[in-house]
Amino acid sequence: MNKIALLVLYNHRYDKNIPKIEKFYQGKFSHIFHLMPFYEGERQNVIPVYESSYQFQSYIAQALKFLKLNNINGGGQYSHYFIVADDMLLNPSITEWNLFDKLGLSDDSCFITNIREQHLQKFEVFPLLYSIEKQGVEVKNILPRYNEAVRKFEYYGLETSRVKPRLLLRLIMTSIFFAIRGLFNINEMAYWTRKLAIQIIFAFGNRKLKYPLVGGWSDILIITDEVMPKFCTYCGAFAATNLFVEFAIPTALVLSSNKITLGKQLRLKGLFLKRREKEISVGRAEIKEVFDSKYNYCIKELLNDFPQDTLFIHPIKLSEWK
Repeated sequence: MNKIALLVLYNHRYDKNIPKIEKFYQGKFSHIFHLMPFYEGERQNVIPVYESSYQFQSYIAQALKFLKLNNINGGGQYSHYFIVADDMLLNPSITEWNLFDKLGLSDDSCFITNIREQHLQKFEVFPLLYSIEKQGVEVKNILPRYNEAVRKFEYYGLETSRVKPRLLLRLIMTSIFFAIRGLFNINEMAYWTRKLAIQIIFAFGNRKLKYPLVGGWSDILIITDEVMPKFCTYCGAFAATNLFVEFAIPTALVLSSNKITLGKQLRLKGLFLKRREKEISVGRAEIKEVFDSKYNYCIKELLNDFPQDTLFIHPIKLSEWK
């Protein structure tokens, strides 16, 4: 029988949201933990974590020892770790007893919303510069070696070691546009000029990343107990080298697991309240109109009339809802 630990992950310290979220999941999940940055309170199921929200993969890594101790004290072993964002509203019909059946997910598989081979997104140049070799950080012998990582990506049919010329050209043209637009703003012009220089240098090189990376959204995850220790080790290593979370978590999962299910393969789909993927997202104006007219920004009304084919809605800012 599966024993699921629900981990609610907070990007920032919002102590006031803890009782609200507890109420959402009460009676649905028996083992609820909150991963709260810099928490100083007395709640026994809140795990204090210490890291920038840009590297919140470290939150999961830091929580593992606490969760293992809880296993010992509570008896039994967690079979899965279900990680959700604090501003995500899960379908109210989902419980620890029907999670895998509702999702159509086998219990030997990990889950992440998506994995993007086009990992250079929105003019991002950071992956071009990222290296696991940093002064004062000894992770080179902890993470898989370059060729081993490439083989793991090939196992999943991922092509990530090189950047496609067409994508680099698009990044360069975009940077030129924004650099020109920022002529009257020295800081903005310097920012985009720097990006442009990096991209041009990279374009004339071999376009090979220093370490293989993939991108993906990390707002909701399911990690099996078998994968969790190695996944956390890699997450911690990537946090120590300042890798942005939306590269770090997908890459760590690819490197540590042998079976991954993506959101597009599930029976229920996520509803993102931002323009991310057209088939599962809607624009902000449309959302506001629906929330105003249909739910009157009332959480209770939304839960009572939650879209049946939807796994979650994200983000739901609790401070904006009654």
